[in-house]
Amino acid sequence: MKLVQRLQNVLPTALLTVTAVLGSAAVSAAQCGCWEIQDSTDGSNLTGRHEAAYVEFGGQLYLMGGRGFRPVERFDPVTETWTNLGFPPLKMHHFQPVVWGDRIWVLGAFEGDFPNETPIPNIWIYDPVLNTWAQGPAMPVARNRGSSAAAVYHDQIYLVGGNTMGHNGGYVPWLDRYDPALNTWTVLPNAPHARDHFTTAVIGNKLIAAAGRQTTQPNPFVGTVGPADIFDLTAGTWSTAPEPIPTQRAGTMTVARGEHLIVVGGESTVEAHDEVEALDVGTLEWVDLPKLLIGRHSGGAVILGDTVYAASGAGAPGGNPELKSQEKFVVTGSLGTSASNLVTNGDLDAGLGGWTSNGTVALAAMGGIAAPSIEIQSGSASNLATAVARETYTLRGLFQRSGAGSAEARLEFLDAGSGLLGQASLPLAVAGDWTSFTLVGTSPLGTTQMRAVFSATGAATLRVDDVVLMDKPAELNLFGNPANPLALLGSTNGPAIGQTWDPRIDHTSFAPAGTIDILGVSAVLLNLPSIDGTIMVPPVGPAFFVQFPGVPFAVQIPNDPVLIGIKLFAQGATIDFINLPLTNALEVTIQS
Repeated sequence: MKLVQRLQNVLPTALLTVTAVLGSAAVSAAQCGCWEIQDSTDGSNLTGRHEAAYVEFGGQLYLMGGRGFRPVERFDPVTETWTNLGFPPLKMHHFQPVVWGDRIWVLGAFEGDFPNETPIPNIWIYDPVLNTWAQGPAMPVARNRGSSAAAVYHDQIYLVGGNTMGHNGGYVPWLDRYDPALNTWTVLPNAPHARDHFTTAVIGNKLIAAAGRQTTQPNPFVGTVGPADIFDLTAGTWSTAPEPIPTQRAGTMTVARGEHLIVVGGESTVEAHDEVEALDVGTLEWVDLPKLLIGRHSGGAVILGDTVYAASGAGAPGGNPELKSQEKFVVTGSLGTSASNLVTNGDLDAGLGGWTSNGTVALAAMGGIAAPSIEIQSGSASNLATAVARETYTLRGLFQRSGAGSAEARLEFLDAGSGLLGQASLPLAVAGDWTSFTLVGTSPLGTTQMRAVFSATGAATLRVDDVVLMDKPAELNLFGNPANPLALLGSTNGPAIGQTWDPRIDHTSFAPAGTIDILGVSAVLLNLPSIDGTIMVPPVGPAFFVQFPGVPFAVQIPNDPVLIGIKLFAQGATIDFINLPLTNALEVTIQS
């Protein structure tokens, strides 16, 4: 609070009451950073369908499959037009297509009618350049199923879950890996929970199976699966997230963005869902995102850049009505930008670039599904990164350890002359299987750089892989839950002692009719939903500053070294006639 008081003294701005900040009117859909209908520019439209799929190839979006004969249709996000590309050679539905090479691959799909659908016996391959289909290799008979989910990792296709008997039961927890180059299949460990009617995604080295159901008669809509299962593609092991998906449903559409798995729409016994929820694979926490305008299930979703597209699907449980609309949503308004990994070649696939080694250190190929890892015997491997004082850093990864002796992971905090100011360490015990670790450390005053170190002594052999060293930027977007729109933008200078911090509110899509911009700064963070958005700057104690719409605020930060590393929270609001919509917040760390 001392810094807030100093800011109040040095800033020639007005202190506003909390009543004015909170307001009383709802934020319009255009202001909230929500979903919007994606109309075409030429009157073209998609064909309504359900149990369908959507996939991106070369910046174009391909809608395919669905019950009955449904054409392949291509959406161009630049021209915002649809093109009908004709029909596939057979009815195909209940699948998740993947891109491998320069083709779109369909496997783990159903054909036939409800409730006696049967798995399609072959892989089908679509050439989006030539607009042609080819029948691919046969699926393994004993493991064939439909309503499964598919994803690509390191040029291998992973097929998870599914159903062998249509809507008559037969849901399975299977996981298989397919090598298209060699036409070989590998059976992998079963997931903790069987499921069908879902889609999957890979984030880092994790494949996530969330939502879905265990379909059977007499009521195929019950039996939704709450737990989210996570397969570690390096360790070859499954785990389950501690919290289930907040809204259990099937027929979901899934995309990956940064460290978040975004689950869109779905169906249950009573409705087509408009919920959109995201799992942070790093923290294993769920967050609510803005809801769809139209509840829908079993259509398709893709992400292109930071824009999520959700197309077609059914608007009620079952198959009617089939929707002929598409919605889009810019996800930065709710999840912001992903934190960057400060370690070069964290997955080690590109070698040991960026690492310094002492003693016996080399890359070791573990075979199976494990990517190359660092192997250390009587030595150490380290990676240097920039750092700031009073910041919390998280080092995560996987390790194997064998032999007598000792091994540890360490974060060393250094000054400008590379002198050691402090450190955090974690002993790495003997582990025959790949085991995850997390090490958290806070940098002391004077820190300008840090070093991630892995070491082994005596007869110990330590292998390390998938190293991630995460940092928060000096200005970190916070959105609250429910999420506020991204409109408060960071500074061009600072935040640093003796400098002017100049954030501003962007009115391109946020409150374009606003008349006065307001900035609240506090040392305390809240998450208090209101009709104006989520309040993150508390109602008592903050400093409030005013400015004309879109003009940067001018916050003079005192030139006092004791302030380095202190965190503040800032949130914007705009007076818009009788409305007072709230922006995202910024977590600000004062720099030197």
